[in-house]
Amino acid sequence: MIDAGDLRRGNVLRLDGKLFELLEFRHQKIGRGTAQVRLRMRDLKTGAITERVNQASQRYERVRLDQQPVQYLYEDPAGFHFLNMETYDEMILSQADV
Repeated sequence: MIDAGDLRRGNVLRLDGKLFELLEFRHQKIGRGTAQVRLRMRDLKTGAITERVNQASQRYERVRLDQQPVQYLYEDPAGFHFLNMETYDEMILSQADV
């Protein structure tokens, strides 16, 4: 979990079961009210950009994503076959995962 003060551009967060990349954030303290954090995020699945305002005390689940260079090989009833170009391991992904 990550506090609002530790948010950085490029962090990937899980909110409402979806993954979002943080594009921009702004910490606001308005008058006598409580502090708020305004987040501008991109949904990693759909690419849609959304804005959300949350209380500054809210904690977020940070997700760590690994990127590996892979090459598409072929498709069969088991799924889509990919080859990891660094380790030469073969991965099989279902159509829903791709």
